[in-house]
Amino acid sequence: MVDVADFMSFGEVGTDQMASHIESADMNGDGHQDLIVSAQHSSRSAANGGAIYIINGPIMPSVGGIESQASVIISGTIDQGMAGVSMGTTDFDDDGMDDLIIGASRAGVDGVSTEEAGQVHIFYGDLTDDIGTEDADATIYATLGAQRLGEDIHSGGDIDGDGLPDLVLGSSRLGTHAYRAGGVLVFTGSTERLSGSISADDCDTEISSTQSQMAFGSAVQFIGDTNGDGLDDLLVGAPGTNENGSNAGAAMLYLGDTTLYSTGLSRIHTSANATYHGESGQNKAGTAIVGLNDVDDDGYTEFAIGAPYNDSVATNAGAAYLMIDPDRTGVHELVDAADTVFYGTRSGDRVGESFAGNNDLDNDGILDLIIGAPRVDLDTTSHGAGYVLYGPIADLVGGELGGDDAPEDAAFIGTSTHDYVSHTMLGGHDWTGDGVADLAISAPGYDRTGTSSNSGAVYLFFGRGL
Repeated sequence: MVDVADFMSFGEVGTDQMASHIESADMNGDGHQDLIVSAQHSSRSAANGGAIYIINGPIMPSVGGIESQASVIISGTIDQGMAGVSMGTTDFDDDGMDDLIIGASRAGVDGVSTEEAGQVHIFYGDLTDDIGTEDADATIYATLGAQRLGEDIHSGGDIDGDGLPDLVLGSSRLGTHAYRAGGVLVFTGSTERLSGSISADDCDTEISSTQSQMAFGSAVQFIGDTNGDGLDDLLVGAPGTNENGSNAGAAMLYLGDTTLYSTGLSRIHTSANATYHGESGQNKAGTAIVGLNDVDDDGYTEFAIGAPYNDSVATNAGAAYLMIDPDRTGVHELVDAADTVFYGTRSGDRVGESFAGNNDLDNDGILDLIIGAPRVDLDTTSHGAGYVLYGPIADLVGGELGGDDAPEDAAFIGTSTHDYVSHTMLGGHDWTGDGVADLAISAPGYDRTGTSSNSGAVYLFFGRGL
């Protein structure tokens, strides 16, 4: 059970759904990693405006409310904006200090739309005082209504090979070419800071879907170098893709290039170097994606793709596909391209809704993997589970997670009904300062007092050989 965690933090009030996203960075320049947790439905400063909490490292064992544990709180100041639905951290301006990027994908934009256009707020380190999103150093704003700019964010990859970290923003309902088709905006790194209000149209590259309601850009991640050319590559989830039936979903791989992403070009989604289609209708493949690092020592980064509504074993039991040595060009069936597949066991498990990669949980020098299934039922409904698979990841053989002959080595399980444990997970960061990586797991449905429904929680397990 997750309640044996070394550090536990609980959301302020009911409906906050804290730990909707988790990140890590050194936000105050003291040399220690800080834990950053969001609550996208927090109403601290605005109704459902969202909130982001920074807990300065090194973190010691503790149990309590996030409001007393946080060193800095950033409050969303736009009604229904949902600041913290996504976050990213990197040294975006190359000044040696980590920066924080916050997505508020439901925020309205003056003169564009009253809601769901989307804004992305950039805060340059160092952060020491409570502030609001209106105080951001820079804000990127959507130029189309219902665009949902900032639905997902990833930063730190170098897709154009200039040595500077880049930023990618998912805009899952961008309608450049088709109704709510989705898009991805790339802002390449610079030694000059972004400041003030910046139009999303000023991105360096836009990749837009041409299929209506494709949800292209729902998930975005720089996953590392998958083809050995020295450039980071971009993986994009599109769970609304219809190739193998309505909402079968897909993930699309865009290889790094020294010119394509920094020249202001506009591209369409079919320019992907490789596309991996979900097995059948309503699978929603591409809902979750993750880079796994180089788990087989072949010099290439591996990755994983989730399809949490896959029905191969049971309705919405879900599936997780490990891409150890897939074709990196062409169009493929995901189940054929994957080297290993894990399925859910029971109806509604939703295996593959989240991942935590690049972890060494047992401290043996070999990377491990956690696959999230936040709707797993135990004695009652939707406790949630995070299934632990010890490496070598390339040697895993697949199977049905949580079944009678389950392949997992362990599982983090929720403590009560509708906890939704593993909705978000993050590992590979040292928040205690002991030189060993730790693991954070969210439970956005946790009830803090028994009456504060969905206040949420985050559980931190210190890395001493889990």
